[in-house]
Amino acid sequence: MTISGTVVNGMIVLDGGPSLPEGARVNVELAFDDADDIGAPPEPYDREEVLASLREGLEDIKAGRGRPFDEVMAEIAKEYNLPPVKPE
Repeated sequence: MTISGTVVNGMIVLDGGPSLPEGARVNVELAFDDADDIGAPPEPYDREEVLASLREGLEDIKAGRGRPFDEVMAEIAKEYNLPPVKPE
C-alpha cells in the first residue's frame, strides 16, 4: 500500500486522513519533483575552470579580500528583517 502525505511542522500528514493502527511500522520514501533535483551542472562543464575559480577565491581570502561569514549574514538578516543568525 502506498499513501502520500506532506511534512507539516516536522510531522507527516497523510493525504485523505487514513488511520493506521497504533504502533504500525511504516517506510518513508521522499518523492522529488524534477524541480527539486539539482542534478548535474549545466553543459558545458569545465572542471579546470571551476577549480581555477575556487583557487582564485582562496587566494582572495588569504590576501584579506573577503568578509567574515557572520558579518555578511548579519547584514542580510537586517536587510530582509530576518532573525539574527547566531555565530557558531
